[in-house]
Amino acid sequence: MQAYCNCNCIAITLIKNVCLWSALWRGRPKRDIALSRQVKEWAYDCLPIAADATVRVMELECREPSCPPLETVIAAMEEGKPTRQWKFHKPMPEVTQSDIAERAAKEPDAGS
Repeated sequence: MQAYCNCNCIAITLIKNVCLWSALWRGRPKRDIALSRQVKEWAYDCLPIAADATVRVMELECREPSCPPLETVIAAMEEGKPTRQWKFHKPMPEVTQSDIAERAAKEPDAGS
């Protein structure tokens, strides 16, 4: 019976994973944390989200032919409710408070 790896193998595995992660994200701009916080603040102010809800703001790549290359998604997770999402077909720096307020007026009860 062969013994499995020791700590050195774990370190090598971690290094390989970090290198793979770096290769996947190379060339992609770093996330602007201040902008992310600003959009999240607008979401709390404009969308029907409880103050104690968890809100995530993400910029995602879309590879489907009918959608833009980058879209911004706001997801709200509230206890006892399904997760709701509001999608904006533009990169996060182009999303404005007015965009979020308009979406709230169109979809007051649920994101889609």
